[in-house]
Amino acid sequence: MILLASLLTFIALLLLCMAMRRSAARPGRHRKVPPAARRQRWRLAGMALLVVSLGLCAAHYGFGAGLVCWFCMISASGLVLIFCLPYRERWKQAWLRRG
Repeated sequence: MILLASLLTFIALLLLCMAMRRSAARPGRHRKVPPAARRQRWRLAGMALLVVSLGLCAAHYGFGAGLVCWFCMISASGLVLIFCLPYRERWKQAWLRRG
């Protein structure tokens, strides 16, 4: 249950990051910014997944300890996301070369 909660937290933070205009299209790249409606759906889905992961943590540990565990998951997922996002273009190119 906790593994699922941590996975949902990571996906939620990824969705919230991609909902930001700055992360969706980097300057200097020729990528278009996704439409505002799509970014809004990503933002709502990210918030909903955060609430679900909080519910899973609270169900597993109780509300007090679950809240602490949830904040730790957010911190760990954010740290992993921060270190992974700069390399996503390289990873995408590597996947395209393999396929």
